[in-house]
Amino acid sequence: MTGRKRLRLFVLERANRCCEYCRTPIEYFPLEHIVSRKLGGSDDLDNLACACLRCNLAKGALISGLDEDGNEVRLFNPRTQQWGEHFRMAHGRIEGLTGTGRVTVKVLNVNTPERLEERQQ
Repeated sequence: MTGRKRLRLFVLERANRCCEYCRTPIEYFPLEHIVSRKLGGSDDLDNLACACLRCNLAKGALISGLDEDGNEVRLFNPRTQQWGEHFRMAHGRIEGLTGTGRVTVKVLNVNTPERLEERQQ
């Protein structure tokens, strides 16, 4: 097994085989850079997350978004923050409990009908 495959497997197992943003179970995922390499992020384990393709594409190089008042708020960081402090799930729907949670839900668009169905299975 190559070093990249070992790294990918470690990140997947650390996340309990779920997207660290939307909690959808996954087997394959692109390595998500919490802070993108475009913005100076590294390939260190502390900057890597397990993200489904939809969350990865929605997040892109973003590290923040605008809340309902137009204030810039950092997106959820699965390495430094606890999911349960920022989100709760009810019937597959993810609700943001904090500014970080609400902005992350909005930016990553985690509650589309398709995504709700995936999480409910």
